Amino acid sequence: MDECHKPGTGHQEQHHKEPLESLAKILIISLFQGVERLRKGCDGKHADACHHLSALYMEDSHDKQVVSKDMKKAFEYAVKACDLGNIYACVNVSIMYMRGDGVEKDQKQSDKYKNIAIEKKKEAEKAKQLVFQEGLKPA
Repeated sequence: MDECHKPGTGHQEQHHKEPLESLAKILIISLFQGVERLRKGCDGKHADACHHLSALYMEDSHDKQVVSKDMKKAFEYAVKACDLGNIYACVNVSIMYMRGDGVEKDQKQSDKYKNIAIEKKKEAEKAKQLVFQEGLKPA
């Protein structure tokens, strides 16, 4: 048995610890890059990117180096996502106004965003009902 694998030497534990630390660093970098890509997407007016960023800021992350809970940022990204057409973000904004999460409680604003979500849902359902012809009908 070589020196590194002898029980009680500590070498075996060190060999297992180093890959885990390297993996953790890679994951942190990947998470950071993912968040940056979402920010760029949101800046580029992609509603889903803004919505996902909002959700990230609503939760306590396991790694606060990347994103830590910030309800004000969550609210800002949710409003932007709603303005860009994300129905779920509109629902979140309504709830945040109702609860006072990341913004001052405001029932009128809550109702406003609830109604926006309802209207966007109706529009989406109506769009699903559109039927497109395949080709032209003979004259």
